[in-house]
Amino acid sequence: MGQYYMRKGDVDAAIDRFQDAALAKPGYAIPFRYLGEAQEKKGLKKPAIKSYQRYLDLYPKAEDTEKIRKRIEKLYKEAEKDKKEIR
Repeated sequence: MGQYYMRKGDVDAAIDRFQDAALAKPGYAIPFRYLGEAQEKKGLKKPAIKSYQRYLDLYPKAEDTEKIRKRIEKLYKEAEKDKKEIR
């Protein structure tokens, strides 16, 4: 359902559905990947980093591991930049 909402452009509903899926099956990695994607799209950098990291923790041999690590690094840098701009 979350992917359906993402395609429709309803990121908030997608986040809700991915969070529901992650709660229902906390040991299943895929909802965390999609949750990170939706959070990133919404501009929620720190939650996206946590979701992506949880995905990698659960699925360390994922085909997209390097891509996700790069996303985490990018988000971390953006979050740090945002923090400095606030000061």
